[in-house]
Amino acid sequence: MRGGHKRAINDLGTPLGGWPFGPLIRGLGGALPWWAMTQLSDENLHWQAKAREVAEDVVRPLAAKYDVAQEYPWEIKDAIAEAGLFGVWIPEAYGGSGKHEWNIRNLVAVVEQLSRACGGVGVLFAVNALGSLPLIVGGTEEQ
Repeated sequence: MRGGHKRAINDLGTPLGGWPFGPLIRGLGGALPWWAMTQLSDENLHWQAKAREVAEDVVRPLAAKYDVAQEYPWEIKDAIAEAGLFGVWIPEAYGGSGKHEWNIRNLVAVVEQLSRACGGVGVLFAVNALGSLPLIVGGTEEQ
């Protein structure tokens, strides 16, 4: 401990600022206090509300249909895309909708709302981040 500050830790007991998010947290000015990691910004709330609207208006009414049919929910995917939800975790500089360098809370807010209506759709959305997050976290401009 330096300066009397405790280091923030996640639910697994791993210090925030440690792998894999160390460079991002340090880039934001060092280890953030625990409460800063739980507050949603206006941007986060905007995407959360948009995702809730899609979840209630499109996902929930169609979820059972796709569960029974065992088919990919193209109609739901299209509604998510039309709402502009794909890429909310990607900074605008790289073609996403995120206003800041690190937008994981946007991703989490959207996944949470979509999952409330249908867990499978939440996963459908979340897996889109699997390929891009490693590039955002550790990629270089050349990549």
